[in-house]
Amino acid sequence: MRLFLSFGIVVFLAVAPANATVIVRQIEPVKDGWGLGLEGSYANQTGATQKRDYAFGFNLSHKTGAHELRAFGGLNYGRVNGTENTDNAMAHIRYIRAAFIDGVRFEGFTQTENDDFANLSRRDLLGGGFSRFFNTSDGSRRLLAMLGVMREQETHLSDAAQNRDVTRITASLQTRWQLPRRNKLY
Repeated sequence: MRLFLSFGIVVFLAVAPANATVIVRQIEPVKDGWGLGLEGSYANQTGATQKRDYAFGFNLSHKTGAHELRAFGGLNYGRVNGTENTDNAMAHIRYIRAAFIDGVRFEGFTQTENDDFANLSRRDLLGGGFSRFFNTSDGSRRLLAMLGVMREQETHLSDAAQNRDVTRITASLQTRWQLPRRNKLY
């Protein structure tokens, strides 16, 4: 029955129309204390087409008992033959209060982003809700379900008709499925 239900959820998510705007990275647990990750890249291509790309990202977490703070984001910039072709940035901050009510967690988040080449001047999100983990007994599968409310304000560079200022109910599912160690892929 669980396999049938899981398959049904996957099929529904594959065909259901969605507008995913919130970026979440919380399926993996965070250890108590501070955590910091930085990443950066530079790519340069020369020849008939000259291309140069820069990227920077960060991931910060802090957990003390049932209280958890996560922040992540990044920026990308690029040029092709001297003309700018990529310019975007995003930052996300999330507070999680674990074991709020019998395994249910409270979450609050804010996110801001811009993307000049998608004509997105700015998108700001503010929301919160409740989430819960569902795990298999051996830990090989993990599902995080969240239901909440989100306020979204979006401003576009060239078409004000695309601007929006809405409050909506949000639902999200994240999953992880780890293959057993006894399986070999070679």
